[in-house]
Amino acid sequence: MLAVVLALCASLSVGTGDFLAGSQARRTSLWAVIVVSQITGLVWTGALVAARGHGLPMGELWAATGAGVTAAAGIALGLQSADHRHHGIVGPIISLSVAVPLAVAWREASGRLSISSAAS
Repeated sequence: MLAVVLALCASLSVGTGDFLAGSQARRTSLWAVIVVSQITGLVWTGALVAARGHGLPMGELWAATGAGVTAAAGIALGLQSADHRHHGIVGPIISLSVAVPLAVAWREASGRLSISSAAS
């Protein structure tokens, strides 16, 4: 049940963030939206890491940095496509971006994931 609640919360936050970023990018600069969103994400991530009390393992720092850079590039390209009225084409492609982390998680779990284990 916790997995379902967390998935719903994640989808709500992503959907809200996508809507707000698109509406703000029309009113202000695209780069201002990207900078504010990335700084906000960094602050929240830092707060979560501090709440854990263990600190960020240095081995994961490069992966986190790469994720932040590619997320900023994805946000920029997605918002720019929406600004040029091509969001009907790019939107479904962007929605498939979840396939990459899912594939990595599947590989890390060595195929041990199943629908029944995800539902419980």
